[in-house]
Amino acid sequence: MGFYKGYKLHLLATGKDEIIPLAWEFSCANEHDSQKIEFLSRACVYGAKIVLADAGYSSREMVQDSSRV
Repeated sequence: MGFYKGYKLHLLATGKDEIIPLAWEFSCANEHDSQKIEFLSRACVYGAKIVLADAGYSSREMVQDSSRV
């Protein structure tokens, strides 16, 4: 494992009138976001219409999963 300092929060939340957390996970800062493909797939379970993610989530598998949302 490489050098890291801190943690990251991966969050699924509502986005209408109120922001309500639906699911969350913490990971070490040195863990690449592409390792969270299972977490992103939970967005389908909650009926997500929009997925917002940074470039760390950019991988072929994640793009295919998010296109189903």
